[in-house]
Amino acid sequence: MKFALHFPWLLPEGIRSNIFRRWNRCQRDLTIEAYDDDYRPQRPEAPLHLLDLSCTSGFGENVHPDVLYVPDGFGPGDWRYLMTCTPLPQGVEYFENPEFLVSMDGIDWRIPDGGASPVVGAPDNWIGYNSDPSLYLEDGELSLFYRDYRAYSGFAVVRLLVKKTHDAISWSAPETVLSYKRPVKDVAIIMSPTIVKLEGTYYMWYVWRDSAGRHHIYRMEAPNLTDWSNPKLVTIDGLPDKEEPWHPDVATASDGSLVMALCSFPLDSPNNKRILICQDHCSNGLVWDFSGNVIERGSLNFGTKSLYRPSIVLNSPAPRLYYSGQDEQDHWQMACMDINL
Repeated sequence: MKFALHFPWLLPEGIRSNIFRRWNRCQRDLTIEAYDDDYRPQRPEAPLHLLDLSCTSGFGENVHPDVLYVPDGFGPGDWRYLMTCTPLPQGVEYFENPEFLVSMDGIDWRIPDGGASPVVGAPDNWIGYNSDPSLYLEDGELSLFYRDYRAYSGFAVVRLLVKKTHDAISWSAPETVLSYKRPVKDVAIIMSPTIVKLEGTYYMWYVWRDSAGRHHIYRMEAPNLTDWSNPKLVTIDGLPDKEEPWHPDVATASDGSLVMALCSFPLDSPNNKRILICQDHCSNGLVWDFSGNVIERGSLNFGTKSLYRPSIVLNSPAPRLYYSGQDEQDHWQMACMDINL
C-alpha cells in the first residue's frame, strides 16, 4: 500500500486499483469491527445538540456539514432544512462520498423517501475520493458542489463538480466546474468551497495550500454557477498569530452582511482544529475581522480530539452552527447549537 502511494508511476493503474480496492475493503471491515457493544458516543453539554445521522452510509459518523434553511420548504416534503455531509468513520476515505439529508427542525434528520444514500458514489477503481460538499439554492434548483480527487501515474486531478436537483430525490449527472492537474503530493486545493450571491454576482471562497505548505483562503467570482475566475487572496484582520485556515463556510446575515465560520488550526499544532467566527469588512468577502469568538476542541464536552468544518445558518428562526467533533477513540459525531453573534 505504501509503495502504491509513494511510487505510483512504477505500477500499472490496474494493479494500483486492485491494491487500493483491497485496502479500502480492509479498512471498511476494520471500521465496522470498531463498533462494539462497549462504545458509547460522546454526549455534549447544552446548548449543543448531538445529531443522530445513523441513516447515512458511514454508520452516522460524518464530517463537513453544509446546511441550508428554506423558509418556504423544498421538495415534496416541504423540508425546511437541507444538509449535505460526508461520512468519515475512523477517518476511512472509503466512505467519503457526499450524502444528502432533510429535516423540518434542523435536529431530526433523515434521507428523503426515494432519495439516494450517498448521492455521489465512490470511485469505481478506488484511486481517489469525493469530499467537501456544499449546497446552493436558487429559484427552486438545488446545486451540490463537491471535490473529486483521482490519482494517476505521477499526477492527480482535482475537480470541482456539481449535481443539481429540483426535488432532492432525482439528481443530474455531475458537471465539471473547475479542474486542476497537480503533483500527487500537492492536492490540498479548492478545499471547502462555499458560495454566496451578492448583487447579481456569485462569489466562492475556498482554501488552497501553497508550495511552502501554508494554507490561504481565496475568493473567485462568476456571472453564473459555472464560469469561475479572478481568484483573489482573502485576509482576516485580528487572526491569531500563525493561525492556518482549514475549512470555511460563508453565509449572509439578515442585514446583508457576511459572516464566516472557519475551521482553523495553529501552525505548530495542526491537529488542534477549532472554529472561529469572522465578519466581513464591507469588502464582499475579501477582508474579514476575527470577532474573537472561538470554539475550542473539547468545548461543551465535544470533539476532545479535533473539530472539523462548520456550517453557519443565519436565516433560520435562530442563528445556528453545525460542526463535527472527533473523540479520543477516533469516532466522529455531529452536533449543532443556536448561537448569538
